Amino acid sequence: MKDISFFSEDIYLCVPSSKNPKVVLAVGKSLLAKQSFKLYNPFSKKAKFFKTIAKFFCVHFNKLFVKMIDLKVYENSDFILFLNQKFDKKFTSSIYNATLKDKVVIQLQVENKIFGYAKFPINEIGVSNVNNEINALKILSKNGTLNFKMEHFKFNGIPFFILPELEGNINDISDEDVLKIIEPFKKETSLLLKEHFRVKQIKDFLIDNELNSELSILEENLKKTTESYLEVYEHGDFAPWNIVKTKDGFTAFDFEYFSEKGLEYFDLIKYHFQIGRLLKGKDKEDLVDYVSEKIKLKEIKIMLSLFLLKEIMIASNQQKKSDFETEMLNFING
Repeated sequence: MKDISFFSEDIYLCVPSSKNPKVVLAVGKSLLAKQSFKLYNPFSKKAKFFKTIAKFFCVHFNKLFVKMIDLKVYENSDFILFLNQKFDKKFTSSIYNATLKDKVVIQLQVENKIFGYAKFPINEIGVSNVNNEINALKILSKNGTLNFKMEHFKFNGIPFFILPELEGNINDISDEDVLKIIEPFKKETSLLLKEHFRVKQIKDFLIDNELNSELSILEENLKKTTESYLEVYEHGDFAPWNIVKTKDGFTAFDFEYFSEKGLEYFDLIKYHFQIGRLLKGKDKEDLVDYVSEKIKLKEIKIMLSLFLLKEIMIASNQQKKSDFETEMLNFING
């Protein structure tokens, strides 16, 4: 899978470097480059500044920039030729490399306009994630929660899908708007935690992997809880960078960690957890206080413990480390 190329016939700029590119942007023409930079949405101030400068020169001084900088030139790959034939169009692609290196997101342009975004897996974990997202989009579109027109295909037997451009911006969101975004994902079913599918799934994972310490924490927390919680369609990676503001309001995207039988509050905790940890740099103690302050919930420490166990499970499935989550779990339940 990793041998598949996604380049089209154009000149490319690698960001931040050619050795370790996060995005590879088609910049052969000014209008093309302007659209290509929509694929690059950094959150750090340094990266945002770099994007502003690079985009300015690519768009306004394109010919001079292309001559001065040593940029790579590619021909159409077999994948792009496949899409050209499938849609009877001539695509130009820009490529975003996922942090976990399990997939790529390919921006497809036709005549300097964005046709859509393709998500293509490059290893077995990526295949599982893409298939899960295809299933999520089918379910959420069918019940009216989302209004995405998805098309899915196979290339060399590998599943991928294409979504049209979500025209809008990724920017700051109020806590009130966050609650409005997740409201349609709620179902009517309300259960005690021990009866929830998501909790049973976590418990089975801990037993299968012989995580006895974490299993004890789960069982002790379940003994303490008396509240019932809704079953929801769980996004799984609900964070500011997976939400876009369109002309119709805010909408979430990137559903590869979706759960059809999710647990209420997991997405909300994830949202504030990611902000507190990644954007505000809070340590374990401050992060617990931050999330607890944001989410006024009687059993917040129980739910936060279950959330961390869920994150440990997902990290294991994705072959990621979860040292921070484990340390935080032990801190809360110490």
